[in-house]
Parts: sequence; C-alpha cells; structure tokens
Amino acid sequence: MGALQNAVNVWDFANQLTNQMRRNQNEVDDLRRDSVAQETDFSNQLI
Repeated sequence: MGALQNAVNVWDFANQLTNQMRRNQNEVDDLRRDSVAQETDFSNQLI
C-alpha cells in the first residue's frame, strides 16, 4: 500500500507543477500582450 500512496503523491506533485507552469505561462502571455499594447499606444501618440 505504501508504493501506491507514493505513486499518488508523485502524481499530485506533477499536477501541481503543471498547474504552476501553466499559470506562469499565462502571466508571461499577459505581460507580452500588455507590453505590445503599450508600445502600440506610444507609437500612435508619436504619429
């Protein structure tokens, strides 16, 4: 039974890491989108 619990623990840990990586990528995407929007706004003000 201990081996099964260890497998479940590893599975849960892997899922947590996956979720953290997904959140991190979402934040990177948001930052990139905001940066492009800000740069576009700045360029439009210069025109």
